Amino acid sequence: MLITKFEKTIIFSLTIFSSILIFLTIFQLNYFNLYYVSFGIISTLLVINSIINNNYGNIFINTFFYLGFFFKISIIILISNSSGTNIYFEESYLFLNVSSNFFKIIFIKLSIFFLLLIFFENFLIGKNKIFNVNTNNFHKDLIKKNKKIFFFLFLFFIVFFNYLNYKFEIIQRGSLNSSASYTNFFKLINYFAQSALICLIIDIEKKLNSKNIIFIYLLILSSILNHMTIFSRSGIFEILAILYIFTKDNPQKGLFFICLSVLIWILSFNLVNDLRSQKVIKYYNDEKTNNLTLPLIHEHNNKLDNAKKTEKEEIKSENNEEELNKQNSHIRKIRSNKFTYLLAYRWTGIDGFINTEAKKDKNLNYFLKSFFETNRDFNGTYYERTFFKIPNKEIFNQTFIPGYIAFVNFGNNYIFFIGAFILVLIIFIFNKILNIFMREFEYFKCFIMFIVAWRLAHFGILPLNTLIYFLSIIFFIIIISIGIKIIDKLYS
Repeated sequence: MLITKFEKTIIFSLTIFSSILIFLTIFQLNYFNLYYVSFGIISTLLVINSIINNNYGNIFINTFFYLGFFFKISIIILISNSSGTNIYFEESYLFLNVSSNFFKIIFIKLSIFFLLLIFFENFLIGKNKIFNVNTNNFHKDLIKKNKKIFFFLFLFFIVFFNYLNYKFEIIQRGSLNSSASYTNFFKLINYFAQSALICLIIDIEKKLNSKNIIFIYLLILSSILNHMTIFSRSGIFEILAILYIFTKDNPQKGLFFICLSVLIWILSFNLVNDLRSQKVIKYYNDEKTNNLTLPLIHEHNNKLDNAKKTEKEEIKSENNEEELNKQNSHIRKIRSNKFTYLLAYRWTGIDGFINTEAKKDKNLNYFLKSFFETNRDFNGTYYERTFFKIPNKEIFNQTFIPGYIAFVNFGNNYIFFIGAFILVLIIFIFNKILNIFMREFEYFKCFIMFIVAWRLAHFGILPLNTLIYFLSIIFFIIIISIGIKIIDKLYS
């Protein structure tokens, strides 16, 4: 498949952006760090290779890796107002020196991992083919004749389920969801079903050569509203994932939808922050009153901090009181602006990898034990207890997520580098399943690969839950495929 003008523009823009970022970071460091520069170049090539191959799963997961590792560490260095020492990592060992031998090892390991991803992607998956099958598409007639009915039906469906979720606090960030069957049903609806079905309709609209694809507006509304009711600020990402393929065919309309989506997302940003403050904090203040295990958590945290003190001292930089006060003042300033804070610090990646790499006695046993984690409560996750710390959950059920790369680094280096192959294999399997059952539904395939990539990028706690989640997605794909075949058979 030939690369489009839009994709060429993205590749060119990404190359320029990465070059500027590397230059500014090196300038801030006041010296040439070959390990950092090499890592930055390889991270950029990782994304470019995926764009050229047009594999949605690889594009999304590699973009998350780019943002969570190269982009995040570069931005943190730039805003830290230091020369590479006393760099603040919020979800790691606080102040670190990026010119230390510890970071040289990190840059080398991550560069090798990314190079392995490039190799396995080209060897195992290759270039994505766009299918255009026009046999027995009687479902097109169904949508064509009842387009308005489907639109308002989906609109009611979206508003109704999101209202129920918000009203009864069924699924919300920062809360411990119940294991009731209706909760799992709402997870199915909120996490992927409603957006996936809209993408399916968009695919059918595209087959009809519709000049006005109105379900794009519905997708934007669905995603923003859905993420608002679950108190999430990441609603823009799944929209951008879908608009990526829309903009390739419709550059001008695509840019309009991107600007519209970003504007709505920014407007919803502060609202989500307020909702978190009003609802979630109140919930946890009530929960704290009835929870008798919190004193034990504080005691466990103190023991954990003392046990890890030696490891921290070995890798953190020497800081005098004046330097630390200066850094803390700078950090408080960044946190005062939620948007800047999220842009710099909330990407999953480098922090979790630092924590796992700092563990001196890692072995296969540490990796295997993670699969026995079956629930998440006030006692912290396996990752928090073993590699970092248990956050204060008295006010908010904060959870530190290591990410896929940190997860495969729980064990030894053999497990870590095999993890690159396993990651590509997972994406390869989903690609095959989608091409078997939904090969002509490009928007649907794109969305499914996005949620798979999102889950993998934010992987690391309750791994068996992710397996169940992936099996649910596969079951959903098969059911949708069967439903389309039944409609085609009935209408034929």
